[in-house]
Amino acid sequence: MGATMIAFFERRDATGAWMPVECNPRFDSWSGLYGWIADVRNSSEIGPLVPRRGMPVDATEGARKAFEEYSDLYGVTWYQLTELTGADYTETVFDRGEKRTLSLRDFLGESYFGSLEELEEAGVERIIFAFDG
Repeated sequence: MGATMIAFFERRDATGAWMPVECNPRFDSWSGLYGWIADVRNSSEIGPLVPRRGMPVDATEGARKAFEEYSDLYGVTWYQLTELTGADYTETVFDRGEKRTLSLRDFLGESYFGSLEELEEAGVERIIFAFDG
């Protein structure tokens, strides 16, 4: 049975409260990314960038409701978009699944970086990730 990554995109409004952002970036559905984001299905054993943080206490209502409705969600974590855009993607990693050394940029693939650009353009500041399945 595979896992599905679910993401909630947020930014702050003029009062500083978090609000949802509608966008649909094309994060590839594969375990290498899941492992690097949240140490989920991490067969490559690369990552995560930071230890899982759980659900932010100030998450938007939509994100909170989704977690209440879907009790099977796991691997919950969140990132500021600047953490993802500012990571050192020149770092060399060893992909245990593929048994090869490559840069983190090559490991994650160009579609990942296209997704980050899309999030920046949409004004996303925080992403909450969770997994189902």
